[in-house]
Amino acid sequence: RPMGPLVALLVGLLSMVAADNAANCSAGIVSGFATQTNCQWDNLYANPIRVLFLDKQYVTTNPAAVAAVGSGYVYGSTCDSVRTAVPECFKASNWNGGWMGAFMAGVFTNYMNLGDSNIIAMTQANFTSATDPNNASSVYYQGSSAFTRCVWELSLGHVDLCVGDFWETQERRGIASFTTTIAVDQFFLVTKLKTLPPPSMFVFPKAFDEASMPTVFQPLTWQVWVVHCCLMFFGGCTFFFIEGTQKYLIGGRVRADNRQDEPEFEWTLHRWAWTVSSSLLHFLWNAPQFSPRTAGGMLALFGLCAHTLIITASYTASLTGFLSVPKDVQKEVTSFRSLEALVSRFNADPKGSASLTVGKLCVLSSAQGLFASSLNSNQIIGMDNYGPMFEQLYEDKCGSVVSGRNEYLMFVQASAMSFKLCANATDPKGYATCQPGYGASRVVNLKGCKCTSDPAAIPSTCPDECPDEGRYADFVLADQDGFDQWYNWALPVRPDLEEIISTAILSSRLAGDLGNARDTELVGKLQVAASADSTGSLGFDALGTASMIGLYIYMAILLGLALLLHFVLSMISCVFKRKPAPKGEDGEEEVPTAGEAGPGEAPRGGKGKEDAESKLDQLMQRLARLDTELDSLVRAGRADAAYAAGAPPAKDVSYPSDVYQA
Repeated sequence: RPMGPLVALLVGLLSMVAADNAANCSAGIVSGFATQTNCQWDNLYANPIRVLFLDKQYVTTNPAAVAAVGSGYVYGSTCDSVRTAVPECFKASNWNGGWMGAFMAGVFTNYMNLGDSNIIAMTQANFTSATDPNNASSVYYQGSSAFTRCVWELSLGHVDLCVGDFWETQERRGIASFTTTIAVDQFFLVTKLKTLPPPSMFVFPKAFDEASMPTVFQPLTWQVWVVHCCLMFFGGCTFFFIEGTQKYLIGGRVRADNRQDEPEFEWTLHRWAWTVSSSLLHFLWNAPQFSPRTAGGMLALFGLCAHTLIITASYTASLTGFLSVPKDVQKEVTSFRSLEALVSRFNADPKGSASLTVGKLCVLSSAQGLFASSLNSNQIIGMDNYGPMFEQLYEDKCGSVVSGRNEYLMFVQASAMSFKLCANATDPKGYATCQPGYGASRVVNLKGCKCTSDPAAIPSTCPDECPDEGRYADFVLADQDGFDQWYNWALPVRPDLEEIISTAILSSRLAGDLGNARDTELVGKLQVAASADSTGSLGFDALGTASMIGLYIYMAILLGLALLLHFVLSMISCVFKRKPAPKGEDGEEEVPTAGEAGPGEAPRGGKGKEDAESKLDQLMQRLARLDTELDSLVRAGRADAAYAAGAPPAKDVSYPSDVYQA
């Protein structure tokens, strides 16, 4: 009793010293960023932190435990049960698989200097149960989400940090603290295809559907059509300019053929319109519409031909994809707006609309709050995990599901997941774990099954032995119009550790570790298979400008080279004179007129056949004059011969002056 006051005084002094030490803690530095206090780091290294890892394939995995168990390992089950867990499940450094596991392993090691001695690894096998009614997470949370359960474990002081792809929901934020945002999970509305029965042979299709008019243009985006027309117009102008200025080249123009009826190239508005329109029509006929006379014109025409060939082949290939889509295939749910349109039916008659499964939306229970204000509560089906949720869509118990971007990649595009599912199809919940009285669960392997009779055979050839292979191949994305939902990824953490761990996470993110982990552990390990999204109007992408940019660059280069070649030849013509024309009989230079051809050239002219006929008439008249002169010369020669023989001179003979002089 006399020692009581002394003990109380001693306790008070120790408390004051501790408080003073805490107040005098200096600011610490972690990876270049100021953290709260060095005292926290001392406490962190002195007392190991309890980290609970949520086992999820491609997200947070334990490769050492998988190797120890072998082919019987089940993600989300083996390490989470006290009956099947192995020692490797409870070593922190082993949880370095999956994109989140690899990222956080780097955070612990490289930015916090924490090893296995500083971390107590835990799994769902460490969840507190109802055997401790005063401080058990199962008392406060009876839901199906293991992630929300881990948040409650942390709130009750059983865990210091939860590692997994946790959504930072409003409900969880009210229970525990979270680290800084790691990334954003964008949600997609996923539905599946439905096959319509063939129409009756007595029902005739509509003769004309105005909605199908733009279909012929769908293989190419409108930007591609605009750029294509502009390139053809520019190509026509280039050809017109080069051919119209050919007279400045050395030696005149270069003949492409010997056509005599080709009109002279005129620098007129009519000729320009003809050239441009011919370049556009050139795309339709896929054949030359010009007869280029210049080297630059030939190069420009080659560019137009190459552009036409490539754009025609691209259009044909893209059109084939559009036309090959079965017309009797449609989506169960076109968009989120179609679900909203059914709200009135569920409001008016909830019981009668229970069978309207196409209007129901399956979503993880932790994300149900995102749609509570948009849909009727009877339309929303909460699920415990992604695998059972996709199975609900497969079994036609809902018309669409809400999937994260990574889960859509893992379950649908790559079809590479394995998960637990209640084997009893009559189970009212359809969760991973069966409800009491409905038997046991089974493992669904979407990939990796082998035929027993022939291990080398394709699993689809033995559906009885591999019933789950490619199970979700007909799942597609619905129209995302009006659907913009997302959650942040963050980790539940003990409040006094929030700043330390958030600083380390931010440092790792800025160093690019998160992107590298996702590329290595998720994207790099999945092989995207062909799905219904890759065909026709159900996801077939029209060719856009990004796909055709190379063609545009090559076309511009060819037309530019054609103009450059023309200008170079024109400059050379300014330096060197043109070859002189040959002399005529009168000693003057012969200049070809319209209707005549220059030396070494085929006949040319502006009037074609009429000019040729006119020249023929001139030649005939000249020939007649020569015949008359020749007749006069013959008669004169005869008269001279008679005169030389003694005959008198002939008076009726005319002597041409030139003949007489000769």
